[in-house]
Amino acid sequence: MIKRGIIWDFVGKISAFTIRLIVTVFLTRLLAPEDFGIYGIIFFFTALVQGFSELGFSAGLIQKQTISEELKSSVFWLNVLTSVFLFLVIYFSAPLIGSFYGNKELVPLCRILGIILLIGSFKIVQQALYIRTLDFKTQSILSSFSVLISGVVAIGFAYNNYGVWSLIIYELAGAMVLTILFWIKSPWRPSYHFSIKDLKQIWGFSSMKLSTIIINTIFTRLDYLIISKFFPLNTMGLYTRAKSLTQYVNQFSSGSLATVLFPAFSQKQNKKGEVERLYQKSLKTVCFFSLLLSGSLYLIADQVFVFFFGKEWELSAEYFELMALNGYVFPVSAIMVNLILGLGYAGKNFKIGLIKKVLATIALVLAILFGIKAYLIGMLFHGFISIIINVLITSSILGITIKQHLSWFMPLVVVGYIMIFLSSSLVLLSDSFYMNIASCLSFIALFTIYVLMTDSIIREQAHYYYGRLFKKSYIK
Repeated sequence: MIKRGIIWDFVGKISAFTIRLIVTVFLTRLLAPEDFGIYGIIFFFTALVQGFSELGFSAGLIQKQTISEELKSSVFWLNVLTSVFLFLVIYFSAPLIGSFYGNKELVPLCRILGIILLIGSFKIVQQALYIRTLDFKTQSILSSFSVLISGVVAIGFAYNNYGVWSLIIYELAGAMVLTILFWIKSPWRPSYHFSIKDLKQIWGFSSMKLSTIIINTIFTRLDYLIISKFFPLNTMGLYTRAKSLTQYVNQFSSGSLATVLFPAFSQKQNKKGEVERLYQKSLKTVCFFSLLLSGSLYLIADQVFVFFFGKEWELSAEYFELMALNGYVFPVSAIMVNLILGLGYAGKNFKIGLIKKVLATIALVLAILFGIKAYLIGMLFHGFISIIINVLITSSILGITIKQHLSWFMPLVVVGYIMIFLSSSLVLLSDSFYMNIASCLSFIALFTIYVLMTDSIIREQAHYYYGRLFKKSYIK
């Protein structure tokens, strides 16, 4: 059931990633970096408010082992009412945001994105129920279809010179289509029941989850706020493009497994042995694939950006390369965090999240003093420290030693980095498109062969998924 969920969610993310990538190429070709800079500013504020909208109750529905119809309806109406309130906050705060940046164009853009928040609140419970039952096939199909429709609409607007409005329409159309599809497909409908008493059943877990979401949203988007204030819109646009692509890659490399693991850990929270085995397999698999993907992107980023987006995006490619070197951190951390949350330790996750975000804020000082590249280099060190902090907590939860925990994935990280830099040395011979491709392929081949030869767990996973794909075994 879990593996089937991973496969379907992965298929969905491949489809959505491919569509998003195609849409991104067209939009980046049609729009100016300044358009993405304006969008990056708005994205910080809307993401912050969106973090409040769910109130952590969707995660509570997934984590709680038994839930009633009354609880589902109560969560639904609370989400809707909260989103209405937050939409009004955005609507009346928009002039202040425009004044803060000295850009009146931000006012209507912020207000439209507030509508997206309101629309999305109507599908939160339905989506949580699909995740709870590990039905990722339905979600994958609906998500891919919504991305396709919204992408076509956005490209049409961009082609007709609507500028940054094309990006806003992209988000608005996506939210509308996905919400409508969930309501068409899902058999669940809310009743008119609403009770605070019902909500108290999951308030303990949900309140800590909400706190974590808010802290994560503020600190993971704080770079948008700082960079947009201290740097030109053009620079902000280049940074926004690089980071948004990095986020797509993160979701592609680990989103499927991380999404499935939270409900899976929740269901197995009383079976310690099964949890540990599932966690170890997931950690190794995600670490391998995220290093493989991020290393490959690091080696070809410069050529890919120029080829698809144009020479004006070369600086964005340099930002992306530094982000790619940190590419394993988010996926590996996501596995650890899902273990912590799935076993009900939302309080611990909030505390360690706060520590990590404070450290990230310190790195932002480097951006103000020395520029964006200095900040991204600082984030490489922050990523490593974050992993160590997560290891300390998850080791205590599982009852294993830190040394044993690190042995599950750290050798992959060390060897992966060594092979990335060895492969990149080929580019020194000739910085051409073909040499970049050659260095990328050499890295993929060397790293894959090394891992399959030395790691029995990943070899077993490769055996399973190869068999699922081709309906046969390749190793007896």
